[in-house]
Amino acid sequence: MIKSLIRIIKDAGKMVVVNIREYALLSVTIIISFSALGIYMLYTDSSIFNEYKDALKVSSKVAFVSYGREDKEKAKALENSIAKMKNSYCYISGEMSGIEMAGTGKGFSGSAVVNIHIIPNNVWGYYYDIYNRVEMKNGNKNISVKGNSAIVSEGLYNIIKDRKDGNGDLYLKLPIATRNGESAYSQFLVSGICNDYDLEGTFYNDKSSQKNKYYEVFISYDAFKEGFDDYTELKMSIYTDQVKEVENMAKDLGLNVNSALSEKDSMNEQFIASIKVREGITIGLLFLLGVNLLSCFSNALNERKFEVSVRRSIGASRGNVIFQFFAEGIIVMLVDILISIATIMISMCGIKLYKWFAEYQVWSIRITSYSVITLVICSVFLSLFFSVLFAVMSSRVEIVKYLKCE
Repeated sequence: MIKSLIRIIKDAGKMVVVNIREYALLSVTIIISFSALGIYMLYTDSSIFNEYKDALKVSSKVAFVSYGREDKEKAKALENSIAKMKNSYCYISGEMSGIEMAGTGKGFSGSAVVNIHIIPNNVWGYYYDIYNRVEMKNGNKNISVKGNSAIVSEGLYNIIKDRKDGNGDLYLKLPIATRNGESAYSQFLVSGICNDYDLEGTFYNDKSSQKNKYYEVFISYDAFKEGFDDYTELKMSIYTDQVKEVENMAKDLGLNVNSALSEKDSMNEQFIASIKVREGITIGLLFLLGVNLLSCFSNALNERKFEVSVRRSIGASRGNVIFQFFAEGIIVMLVDILISIATIMISMCGIKLYKWFAEYQVWSIRITSYSVITLVICSVFLSLFFSVLFAVMSSRVEIVKYLKCE
């Protein structure tokens, strides 16, 4: 039985090679259709993933509320509500953006422009934005700074590392704003180094045409004896198991809130919306492919009706003919699907290279389980259905009619 099965499969393979011309049009139709469907699904999945991939790295328990001094009372109300919730923590930080430091260090042309982040002495973590978390050089993600000490980003450290006071301590001077609107320089000792902000950039000063850079500095509440919340941008960083509840409370208070969980929800919504579009495209493509496959299989069979008649007349059973044509259909479909997979992967690699060289984007290729299942079901269904149909059609050839015609 097994030997007979193997022999029939080998014969089917040989007949596919012999009748390659009849199968060529069929193969082109299958490869184009499956490749188009696969490329569309992979590109859609990858595009959505790349849009939100940074949010996927962030804990879903983190949220941020940005506000101005006019909303301090609302923020205080939110802070009090969070304090009553289990496993929930928050703190207020301030930011002074675009503070220029002239004459920063050796080998640096222009001036460093720093963003000063004002935080409590010890915090569980700090995020530059929703996607980028501050991490100390030693890998610690908790931030600790107090008194007249400061933590600087690695890029800033590299250009001020030669600046030391009489005691050999590394320091920097920052212009700190006061309540009367004036600025006074304060000296801070560098106590730690953290990662640079990923969005750190360079620009040119319009007045001096010198190159400037953005860097980050972290200092403590202690540096502001008069307080800082009247003249800085304010942000509440929140860690909670109840992100949705916190978001609703903030929105009810009229505060601007964002979180990684919201970003992930948006990603899921886009996936769901894309699924509906894909269903329509898949059904339409399957219909067109089905019509083409039926036509191509019929044409292939018309070319071989005499062959079938001869085989039946010399003793081949109806079952043998059915199985051979079924095996031929499966072989053709399998080879075409493998070629389609190769075409899909080559095309996606080409898109990835284009994104890298033309758009300077690190673009990742991703596929969801829905897309995999859809492609597998389409492949299996079409392969089995049309192979069976091809085999059944071959068994219904009228032997005497076609022998007489020849």
